[in-house]
Amino acid sequence: MKRYWKLGTLTIFIVVILTGFFIQSSFAFSNNPEFVIKHKNGDEKLGSEVVVEGEYNEASRQHIAAITVTQEGSTYLQGSYVSLLQGQFLSPKIKQLQKDYKSFMRGKRDFTQLYDESSDFLAYVNIESETDFRGYEVTNLYFDIDMVDKETEDRTAFTIDFPKEDGLVFSDVSAVQLRNNELNVIANLSFFDDETGMDEEEFHVFTIDVDEQEILNDELIITGFSADDSYTDVQVVEEMDQESAEYSVFMKNTQKEVLRDDGHYEYEHENNEFVSYHLDSGEYETIDLSDEIKARDNLLPIHVQGDQLLLYEMDETELIVYVYNLSNQQLQNKQNYDLPEEITEEVFLTVQEDKVIIGDRLKEDKLHTSIVIYDLNSTEKLYEGTIEIDDEVPNDYELWIHDISLQ
Repeated sequence: MKRYWKLGTLTIFIVVILTGFFIQSSFAFSNNPEFVIKHKNGDEKLGSEVVVEGEYNEASRQHIAAITVTQEGSTYLQGSYVSLLQGQFLSPKIKQLQKDYKSFMRGKRDFTQLYDESSDFLAYVNIESETDFRGYEVTNLYFDIDMVDKETEDRTAFTIDFPKEDGLVFSDVSAVQLRNNELNVIANLSFFDDETGMDEEEFHVFTIDVDEQEILNDELIITGFSADDSYTDVQVVEEMDQESAEYSVFMKNTQKEVLRDDGHYEYEHENNEFVSYHLDSGEYETIDLSDEIKARDNLLPIHVQGDQLLLYEMDETELIVYVYNLSNQQLQNKQNYDLPEEITEEVFLTVQEDKVIIGDRLKEDKLHTSIVIYDLNSTEKLYEGTIEIDDEVPNDYELWIHDISLQ
């Protein structure tokens, strides 16, 4: 009898705690301000397609919430108790996949680079490990692979033992591409050499046959390292549309340690190197950028689109976008865009549907923040709008913008 009395007390306690949580959460959400995108200049219909995803933070209430803002107003994430505790500020792509393929997405990691979606299939690949460790080395790694036919909803799921483990201290999937019933999996592998004391980073492309469920090829594409006086950082340039992608591009950034006049050391940018990997042929080569682009010290990638690599540089007043053709290795286009005066140093930039979208990443005590859309090819300003608050302005809020897109 005492056991049931304790169980009943525990149940009541849990109900009270959860009720208090939801009352507090509902009160917090009901007091959130109403953000809205307001048209200022240009095509108002284009402005109706703009969707802003971000994170609202109000310090005085110790309150954080995910938010979506459009011309119609704002929507705050009021998900399940678990999702609120975990603070799931997911990318729009993952949100859409979870909505469209609930069963398939259940239990999977929420990183966009682990997925490839075509008109026919949705594929997922991740590197997993069992709970067996050997010092700092991770062991018993394997590829976890799952695919679904979008029309028939048939699933193909299997695992493959990972082939490289000696000295491996970290592994991660950087991109997945499904082509002709073969998976190209770009993996970032980090190794530690006991003899040299150096960390080494390798990017591999693993080709996996879906029918035979085996690895056909393992190609080392590019390496990085960390030493006493320099290091290299390698990243995979994002692909705008995986289904139409022709190349994967890797950027290798080298930083070198230099002695300043005050006697302190700091790292300075030395050079960027780009390597392209042709998805159909499997051929890869260092990209021979034109002299005009090579001379730019602060050049950064936007994304790969088909056979085009989009790069940019930016100062306080101007944005320059370079379109480089990977097939013939020539600079295809270069355009200069004026930045709005309201834009701060925290700038969001993307290119979608041949439109350059620029906006503030951070909105705080200002009454509004700018969103500007240019035509990629002509530099014509197509749209200009602002994010404003229709309610009373809180004293200590921040709105961090994670994504601006056209939908």
